[in-house]
Amino acid sequence: MTESTDRAPTAAAGGTSDLVLALEVDPSVELLSCLRLAVRSALEAEETMTDDRIRTLLVSVTELATNAIEAHRRLDRRDRVRLELHHRPHHRVTVLVEDNGGGIDPRVLDAIGKQAPLSTEHGLGLGLTVATSLSDVRFHGRPGGTAAEIVVDLS
Repeated sequence: MTESTDRAPTAAAGGTSDLVLALEVDPSVELLSCLRLAVRSALEAEETMTDDRIRTLLVSVTELATNAIEAHRRLDRRDRVRLELHHRPHHRVTVLVEDNGGGIDPRVLDAIGKQAPLSTEHGLGLGLTVATSLSDVRFHGRPGGTAAEIVVDLS
């Protein structure tokens, strides 16, 4: 796996959680089911995660990963999409989805989750709206891409 030097802050940054899962996948929607299975398996290890909570988180992760894959496709990039899951038992689960898809326009980034889905030159923005309506998602713009971080408080 390739480490990114432009990393978004995560719950693990302070050493308070363990990296449970780190995947890098080719930008292919066919691989979404593999991501979902890996994330589901990791989440099921946390005894406080209900099936409903896992399903909701999986929808958010799927929408974010789909958005990352589509961003890569728009730019005809074969860079891999990175997904990390950090877990601090009984306290917090953090899922990070990173891409090199060119980044999200800061004006769009500020509006995500604050209003109805946006119409952009790349689509309606429904996936990001769905993800942010179901989960606490933080977006971090970085050179050449975006990192989306979902934080689930378990306490």
